[in-house]
Amino acid sequence: MSKKKMMTFVWLILTAILAVWVSNSAVHLKNLLHMKEQKKMLIREREELITENKRLEAYVDEIRQYDYMKERIARLTLGLKRKDEIIFKFKNGVDK
Repeated sequence: MSKKKMMTFVWLILTAILAVWVSNSAVHLKNLLHMKEQKKMLIREREELITENKRLEAYVDEIRQYDYMKERIARLTLGLKRKDEIIFKFKNGVDK
């Protein structure tokens, strides 16, 4: 094989490798742009959820201030009852 043919062959191989590399890079670039859009969307969603969470925490704190809710919380979480009060517990809709 002559030197000129050998150089042409090497040049073709390098060109093919470069073409494959560029096409793969384009796919990765497309994926990168898509991931950046997803990141922005997730950051927005996170901020909205943080805001909603703060609003709900404020609402829960506000509700806990009412005497009715204080009593209800004490009854449900601590099992407290009033004097001379009888508590009935039902399981699966049947009195046990």
